[in-house]
Amino acid sequence: MVLTATATQGFEFDRVVDAHEVMWLPGDPGVTFTRGDHVNFSNGVLVLCTTNAAQFTVEKTTVCPAATAYGFPVESLDNDGFWGSNADIVKCFVPCRPRRQVGACVEKATFSGQFDDTVAACTQATPSITLTTSPGANDDTNGALIYCYAGTGAGQWNIGDDYVHTTKVLTTHRKWNTALSTDSKIIVLEGEGGSVGGIGYGTRVDHTDHNNITVANGYNDGPSAPFMDARGIPALLKNLTMKVIDALDVL
Repeated sequence: MVLTATATQGFEFDRVVDAHEVMWLPGDPGVTFTRGDHVNFSNGVLVLCTTNAAQFTVEKTTVCPAATAYGFPVESLDNDGFWGSNADIVKCFVPCRPRRQVGACVEKATFSGQFDDTVAACTQATPSITLTTSPGANDDTNGALIYCYAGTGAGQWNIGDDYVHTTKVLTTHRKWNTALSTDSKIIVLEGEGGSVGGIGYGTRVDHTDHNNITVANGYNDGPSAPFMDARGIPALLKNLTMKVIDALDVL
């Protein structure tokens, strides 16, 4: 089984950036983000900004738990945009206000070019997974979005933290809520090769054509950039779609 898109047509209008909108985004494990902090993405997660190029401002003080404390949530949003009474599942995310041009267009598009593989092993204490087939060189999956679409743990997602080519070990930013197994099938938005990095938060992607985005290259170039509330990631990745914004409006 290989995950394939159910639709490939066009860049659909999703919304415009609102003056008061708040996005929930994955935070660096173990870091405290204080209301008013300027933050940016590094390796697929929010980090405190050390330059004047901040992309977001923290809206609520949040202490992100350790990498082995929680996995990323997979529950669907309720009608109010929150997850009912289970407050634990939002602890991995930081509510942030985009520091970008109000009215910028956000679009949804199908992507292709993802790395598709079967998990050989999963270690929750690291946390990491071992791939069956190597996607390429060291660090190729750093910052990449990862989605389990079949087998044990299906429906979960994660972010790549580090990759070692010789061992095929892909360290993730968080453990999985349900440990993956040898029947788990995943896709990795690998990005371009050559020890560069994967496609995820804070990266840029190319267009295959007027209908499609490719995640087989990009990372630090391309006309579009992922712009997605983390609470919607499972629904997007299972359909091989992502929300993007003009890279000039974000980076």
